[in-house]
Amino acid sequence: MTENLQEKKWVPLIRKALSRPLPGASAHIRMLPPGRSFPSPDQWPEGLKTSSVLILLYPENEEIYCCLLKRQPYLRNHGGQIGFPGGRMEEGDKSLLHTALRECREEIGVATGEQNILGSLSTLYVSVSGFLIHPFVAWLPSKPCFSIDFQEVEKLLFLPVQTFLQEDRLMKAIVETYTGSLEVPAWELEGEIIWGATAMILAEFFEMLKQQPEE
Repeated sequence: MTENLQEKKWVPLIRKALSRPLPGASAHIRMLPPGRSFPSPDQWPEGLKTSSVLILLYPENEEIYCCLLKRQPYLRNHGGQIGFPGGRMEEGDKSLLHTALRECREEIGVATGEQNILGSLSTLYVSVSGFLIHPFVAWLPSKPCFSIDFQEVEKLLFLPVQTFLQEDRLMKAIVETYTGSLEVPAWELEGEIIWGATAMILAEFFEMLKQQPEE
């Protein structure tokens, strides 16, 4: 299947899925690390750090890929962890979408625009760090040319979406946190462990696609 045919198939499917009621908390909570709280929106505290991320999708060799990154270990927030391009909203950002697009350009050198956005997933509150994360879903017609900012990003990882949808790859993994070792629900990709907020966002994305029949 050519990249153009992949786009004709997946872009309408994902747009339609994002326009319907999202799984939200029912998907997030399946990947919640043990001992972490998961309050409802009416219980979220004030003064949260507002941020947004970009789920960047593109077709290659009859597969749809999602770009992830490993943050440098010395970063203050989520250092050494696997995440999406994105970050905290800054003064001058016109919107949360603008934040996600700016961070994507700065961190991995990919310039996307509003025309690439297919929709957004549920807002996720991360109690341990006080972040409120707004995930946006973007589509590029082909694999972009990446230019990594190595001050923030150690490396990129490329998750095969269809493979993860078709195979049950969920596992338990031991991760090191500032409070000690934790056994968490996770996925493994290219020798790295995807867990925490990134896994919770991916869980909703996968569940959303599974609920949407292919046409």
